Amino acid sequence: MKKRILIVEDDDSIRELLSSELALSGFDVSAAANGQEGFHLLERLSPFSLIVLDLMMPVMDGWSFLKKLNCDPRFRSLPVVVVSGSIDKVAIELATVVLPKPFDLQTLLEAVERCTRETH
Repeated sequence: MKKRILIVEDDDSIRELLSSELALSGFDVSAAANGQEGFHLLERLSPFSLIVLDLMMPVMDGWSFLKKLNCDPRFRSLPVVVVSGSIDKVAIELATVVLPKPFDLQTLLEAVERCTRETH
């Protein structure tokens, strides 16, 4: 069974790139354009193995998403790979892996593989 990944990223081109690369790597991928959409998908389509999250987004930003995720016992233990141009203490404390933009795609894929292997 394929491991499921949720991508929460407002930049269409990055979201599409991540979706296609992760699908090519054998993951079942769902994607959202902001934290609110992402949390809705998380509640509706779980279980997910991992979340790839941007921080700076409209509607619900990544910091709010991380805080909400950590307050919800259903999702608190999900690994989160933050990929953002704006990294801070909150992201570092709440995320499993933090990668600054621009990111190296191979580094991101390795982090996703490592996190999904460790949790399942």
